[in-house]
Amino acid sequence: MEKLASMRDAPRCGTHREKLSELYCETCINLPICMACMLDEHKGRNLHEAKALAKLKKEELSQKLKAIEEMKKSSKVITPVQAKQTLTLNVSIEKERVVKMHDEKDQKIMKKIQDTENRKQQLKREKENSEKIIFDSLQTEMENEIQEVKKNYERIFKAKKIELANTLQARQSSLEKELAELWEKRKPLGEDKKKYWNQ
Repeated sequence: MEKLASMRDAPRCGTHREKLSELYCETCINLPICMACMLDEHKGRNLHEAKALAKLKKEELSQKLKAIEEMKKSSKVITPVQAKQTLTLNVSIEKERVVKMHDEKDQKIMKKIQDTENRKQQLKREKENSEKIIFDSLQTEMENEIQEVKKNYERIFKAKKIELANTLQARQSSLEKELAELWEKRKPLGEDKKKYWNQ
């Protein structure tokens, strides 16, 4: 702190060491320069007053030194054995934390795998149930169509049977009528129908 307090406000020029720096070049990363440098190689660059920079840096260093002094006063002296024990304990704690973290990640991965497998089995069951429902529906539909075809066939067959019976009956009646007429035309004298047809 005493050395910091004894620092001059204006440092020496970075190029001309015999001259005090009244300015600093921000373009050259706060390089201290004199008036000659300002008119020469640093002409047209971003220049600022050196006293302002020195004051700012002094304040920053002063705060840092105060913080260091306070840390020294508040800190306890630790022996190498204690430092080793502390380090070993910290390593052990960190090891447990890392192991626990990896175990938790492993559990999450295993749970995700199990969830995926469960979802896969569920989808499989849903697919099987869906296919069974579709199959049962088609089977029922086909059975209904078969029954309908049978009913139609029986109805048509019954109608054809009745139609055929009526046709046969009508044909029989027609034949009997034709035979009667034929008999009347060809009946021999003295013989009846029965005797004639039994010959």
